[in-house]
Amino acid sequence: MIVYPAPPTQSGRESRKHTGSSSPLPSRLSQSRRRLRPPYSHDILTSAHEPYLTAAGGPLLRPEPLDLALEWATRRRHGVTSMLVPTQDPNAWDVFDYLTDHTHTSVPDITWHTALQHTTDPDELTTLGYHAHEAAPVIAEVFYRQAVDAGNVIAGFNLGLLLAEAGRADEAEGFYRRAAEAGHCGAMVNLGNLLADVGLADEAESFYRQAADAGDAIAMYGLGVLLAEAGRTDEAEGFYRQAVDAGYSGAVVNLGLLLERAGRADEAESLYCQAVDAGDATAMYGLGVLLAEAGRTDEAEGFYQQAVDAGHRSSMVNLGNLLVGMGREDEAETLYRQAVDAGHSRAMFNLGLLLERTSRTDEAESLYRQAVDAGHRSSMVNLGVLLSEAGRTDEAEGFYRQAAEAGHSSGMFNLGNRLAEAGRTDEAESFYRQAAEAGHSSSMFNLGVLLERAGRTDEAESLYRRAADAGNSDAMVNLGNLVAEADRTDEA
Repeated sequence: MIVYPAPPTQSGRESRKHTGSSSPLPSRLSQSRRRLRPPYSHDILTSAHEPYLTAAGGPLLRPEPLDLALEWATRRRHGVTSMLVPTQDPNAWDVFDYLTDHTHTSVPDITWHTALQHTTDPDELTTLGYHAHEAAPVIAEVFYRQAVDAGNVIAGFNLGLLLAEAGRADEAEGFYRRAAEAGHCGAMVNLGNLLADVGLADEAESFYRQAADAGDAIAMYGLGVLLAEAGRTDEAEGFYRQAVDAGYSGAVVNLGLLLERAGRADEAESLYCQAVDAGDATAMYGLGVLLAEAGRTDEAEGFYQQAVDAGHRSSMVNLGNLLVGMGREDEAETLYRQAVDAGHSRAMFNLGLLLERTSRTDEAESLYRQAVDAGHRSSMVNLGVLLSEAGRTDEAEGFYRQAAEAGHSSGMFNLGNRLAEAGRTDEAESFYRQAAEAGHSSSMFNLGVLLERAGRTDEAESLYRRAADAGNSDAMVNLGNLVAEADRTDEA
């Protein structure tokens, strides 16, 4: 008798600490000045205002001549100042600061192009790029490139960041290198991030160390992450402590986690408490995690709630998880929704799980899809299971495949099940093997079933043994049956 293959699996609620892999280093945008340097010439004002006038109705507004408009704009208001402020040049003006500091109007492309046509100073080009960086990245790239060509280091760093954000990592690396060689610490850190992401840890360490030696706290933190991942925990601890001492609060939780893993929970708790007393929300979160794992749930709830009140999104998720475990699902749902509204993908996943369990499958599907769009792999798996149970097996296969290609072992396993059910056994074997190699015991078992049915009993026995060693009871049954059929009753 062969026990039937294990059914598809879903992933459960996710709680997560800050670790090297899940706590990415921030990338920083450098700003050289607040705005384009005055004075603004008659030509600039003319070129900039005409598109606004046209868009608002142009001739239909019966606008006054430009000279009269300038006279109106330079007229003193309430005996204090005017909107356009005269300068020593009678044909150029400054702008009253209040107008630029309090406007939220988006800048149209024509205005960026006008500024580009009238600007040659590399610092001003960098400033324009900074302000266009998010609103008009294509135009920002033009500003930055012109400034880089004129030797502006900050522009090179910002251009590297812009290209990295656009997925153009190879180009970004070149600009980061140039800025790093010129001594820009932010470029050293971001270049270290980029190199670490592609597995060039030694070179990444070199750039982090250069920036850390120059006093950059984020570089100290990045170096701690890199060293911790390499198992060099004593060195990692030293750099985390330096980062904390330099005022980078993001290192507090990673240092606490490192101390916890070393069995120094009391030190970790003391570290968190100091940071909590200083109002650090990330430390409140870390302390909540530590206390929850120690079974001190009432205390954990209190610190998570403090972090939630400070707007810490991961604490919303973890507090929600804690409340689910205590049977307070309505409160948990409220917290998950709060984190979802803030764009937190784990909250989307956990809320989807809660809704699915309470038979609100349509809403659960929507939440899983949002999380999938954010790249959340477990949501790909759970969405596949939900669709499969609804008879939408082709859609389910697509999401399993997405998860499998992203390296999720349950995605590989569920895709293997789907393929085996469809008679595509060669493909199923491939995905079962991938998941089995990742330590997924149900995949070891199901692959063993597949191979035993194909008469490949030696391979099947090996897989059953591995799955049995991992605690899979079905594998133990099938292994016993297999050896008994082979008249090896002593082993059975």
